[in-house]
Parts: sequence; structure tokens; C-alpha cells
Amino acid sequence: MLPSASELTYFMEAAAAQNLSRAAERLGITQPSLTLAIQRLEQSVGTQLLIRSKKGVTLTHAGRQLLAHSRELLQSWESVRAHALASHDQVQGTYVLGCHASVALYALPKFLPQLLDEHPKLEIRLLHDLSRKVTDSVIRMEADVALAINPCLLYTSPSPRD
Repeated sequence: MLPSASELTYFMEAAAAQNLSRAAERLGITQPSLTLAIQRLEQSVGTQLLIRSKKGVTLTHAGRQLLAHSRELLQSWESVRAHALASHDQVQGTYVLGCHASVALYALPKFLPQLLDEHPKLEIRLLHDLSRKVTDSVIRMEADVALAINPCLLYTSPSPRD
């Protein structure tokens, strides 16, 4: 099992403070929570990392080795995480935008070029029609979004005789 980023952070703070109670206080967690995290980390690594005594804690040889690489591990993790989030948050895909031709001539030049420049993986397909028809196309899920002015949708409920 791989150690978590928080376990490495807790370990680094315990090593810096050389005292579990002080480290827990700095981290804003309880001392038993810190002890459990250190124990999980020791299980992940497969060896003891800290020598506990009444005076505090000292690092074992394995603990010194892990501490030397902990910052690098956390930086690598943050880099991987940032790349994963960037791809998740990135605007991408193909969307159908319905709009009346005259609305398109006025509105689209104001935002569409910049939107496409900022999001190169975004593709917009345009659907030109009357405002009420492009609004209907969104309702029918033929378009993802519509720019419309006074679409004048007329829906009637079926009469009880139907």
C-alpha cells in the first residue's frame, strides 16, 4: 500500500519537531491521530521510521532515508495531481450552439473567438434557425445551448378528451 500525502507530511513534521505532541499541535490534529498515521506509514514502508522515547522521537536510518525523499515525493505527487485536475477542469469536447442568424452576427464575434483560443480542445458546431426552433432543439437535446430572443414557445397540454 502506498503512503498518503498526509502521512508523509505528518512524518516530515514529526521529524522536524522531534516530538509527536508538538508536531500534532502544529498540524492541528490530535497526537493519537498523528501516531496512527506514522504507524500506517511504517507499515507501508515495512520498517520502523521513528524511535520513540520520553524525550521525543529520533529518526531511524530508514526514517532519515525517507525524510530525504519525502519532499521530492510530495512535489511529484502535487505535480501529477495538478496535471490530472487540469485535464479534468479543461473545457473540451464538441458542443452544438443554436442561434438565430441575426443574433449570431451580433453576439458570437464578441465571445466565440476568445473562447476557442483559450480552449483549443473545444469544438463548437453552429445550428442556425429561428429562435423558437433553436430553443426547441435544446429541449429535444439536438443542441446543447441556444442564444434566442423572444422564442415564443407555445405548448399546450392535451385536452381531457384526447
